[in-house]
Amino acid sequence: MSSALPFYEDFDSYTASVDMPQCWHVLQGSGNYPMLTNHSGLAFDTAGNSLMTMGNSVATTPRMPVPANQLLVSFRLRREGESSGSMKVGFVPTLDSMSSFMPVMTITPTDAEYHWYTVDYSSIGSTDTGYVVFKQESTSSLWSYWIDDVSVDTNSGCPPPTALRQMGGTDSSVTIAFNDATSGNIYTIAWGTSTDVAQASATTNTASTTYTINGLSRGVLYNVWVRSQCPGSNSRWTGPLQYCPGSYTMMYGTDTLTTCMATIYDNG
Repeated sequence: MSSALPFYEDFDSYTASVDMPQCWHVLQGSGNYPMLTNHSGLAFDTAGNSLMTMGNSVATTPRMPVPANQLLVSFRLRREGESSGSMKVGFVPTLDSMSSFMPVMTITPTDAEYHWYTVDYSSIGSTDTGYVVFKQESTSSLWSYWIDDVSVDTNSGCPPPTALRQMGGTDSSVTIAFNDATSGNIYTIAWGTSTDVAQASATTNTASTTYTINGLSRGVLYNVWVRSQCPGSNSRWTGPLQYCPGSYTMMYGTDTLTTCMATIYDNG
């Protein structure tokens, strides 16, 4: 059974250390890994889960419904340390063995922070349908990677912006930035106090990948989303990011930001 596109998985609807996401597969294991984990806040949104690989373990997404050379894959990736080695992102047409593995990108981070990556499969040359692969290669069986917020779409579709982040903030405003999905896009930015983007209280359109939202209230928790506008369609929403004016802190996910930083330290 193939997954519909666009595909998105943040792993948060599953029980860590018990479940693997529906239709994900372990092609090569190292001890109990790959597995879902939520220990030590190592998901990008610290209250959630991430997919943890270790040593030389290999995980795949569900089967994708379009040929490999039409895929565009985005995700967050964090290494544990230098001994984690590298992460190869690629493709297999079947789950029989790794002998048919086709690498598309090799990632070797230089720090232990989460980074956004986008991998365009148009160069792969394969027109088979199959599975996106995350293959850790390490000289140590004890060092890990964490994968979060996996998004798969067609490279001819409407890709969402990535790496939504805060650039600055005041008691009544926040400046956000995000990475361009494709050159020349127009973006819709939405924000409000609801956790549901459909109930956002304000939206704006912009061609810029930075934007300042004004008129916010100190001590009130706001959610911010962004999506791409393409001819004839829109991408999925990226976000929410959360901002509590007065605390100058923003994070990804749906945490309450400690009741909006205790309403800015009890209205102090």
